[in-house]
Amino acid sequence: MCDIGDGGDETPGKRCSSASTCTGNGYTGQCPSGSPQVCTCDKNFVARGETCSLVKPTITRDPSGTIFGEGGDYTLSCETGSADVTGVTFVWKKNGVDTAITKSYTITGASAATHDGNYTCTITYSGVSSTSDALDVTIEAPGKRCTQDTNCLFKEYAGICSLTSPRICDCLSHYKLKGEACVFITPSISRVTAGDVYAEGGDYALICNTDSSINTGMTYVWSKDGNDTTIVSETYTITGVTAAKDGGSYTCTITYNGDSSTSLSFPVTVSAPGKRCTTNTDCTGNGYTGTCTTTTLKFCSCTAHYKLIGESCVFVKPTIIRMTAGSIYGEGGDYILMCDIGSSNTTGVTFLWKNTEFKTISRGGWIAGASNPSRRGNSNLKQKQQIYLHQHKSITIIFMKYN
Repeated sequence: MCDIGDGGDETPGKRCSSASTCTGNGYTGQCPSGSPQVCTCDKNFVARGETCSLVKPTITRDPSGTIFGEGGDYTLSCETGSADVTGVTFVWKKNGVDTAITKSYTITGASAATHDGNYTCTITYSGVSSTSDALDVTIEAPGKRCTQDTNCLFKEYAGICSLTSPRICDCLSHYKLKGEACVFITPSISRVTAGDVYAEGGDYALICNTDSSINTGMTYVWSKDGNDTTIVSETYTITGVTAAKDGGSYTCTITYNGDSSTSLSFPVTVSAPGKRCTTNTDCTGNGYTGTCTTTTLKFCSCTAHYKLIGESCVFVKPTIIRMTAGSIYGEGGDYILMCDIGSSNTTGVTFLWKNTEFKTISRGGWIAGASNPSRRGNSNLKQKQQIYLHQHKSITIIFMKYN
């Protein structure tokens, strides 16, 4: 009888009578008892004919299937049949050109221009190499293939099988074609106003974009540095931005129809306030001196009574202070209030005082009288006496009250 090994009637493998016969690449050095006695093959080797040969790798894909849909993400794996690939090296080739040296080859956002081609993987172990059969990858139109509407009865599908070629299931709102399916959209974050500078003190708004004008039923959760915030609306408003309070990395998560998706992180880096400039001509208009600073971070300098807030020069906000200490205004007392603008230079500044009970008194201040005692029958009748302090920025208030 002829011993033809693998493919014949007898057990494949190198025959042996002792362990000394089982040396060399692919052998473990063991000759176990049995009938017939054959040398044991090392991992990643298989008995073939009268030898131990390195396995021929196979290419598998995840997700499984035969279609590579445009925009889809796929993982090709070079399988040896063994979970232990210690000492095994991998080389992927696309159209005969080396392209990766890992066990898995990832196709992200599949496109014909980038990914169409003929793929093979070669393994090398213990000085021996073996190459898989070729896998032809042709990127096709995205979408789940169908022949009738009943193929499209899932929550992300509209329940309609298109009549165009190739026939695919239509997607519901907030889902889009990707690979071989309709997948939930991924939101993105942008700034409501153009620009990438977040200047200290400024007000800014971020928006969670969904590429849809109809977001009924959509819920939002904003996170900063990985921690959920209390903001659950489409827009995240930052008021009076500071590095300590607002600097960080933001994401927004949307949920719809039981599916959730999170945006990529969006960095907010807070910088010094001021309108950025390169030359003096960038610094025209109210509040600007017309000068672009020569500092490392160049910005437009502000005129008197304007200050740097956000990305501009903003007119100063006055505060009212009382010239005498205290917080109580006793009946019949005399008090002076000061409109403080943070500067002793008031040249060109005009002041306008307003009172919630009486009409506006311009150019200075007011004295408020009470009801005329002789008109007790009408408690709502008021007598008002006004004085003008002629462009002085203080105001005298005399309180009088009658029953």
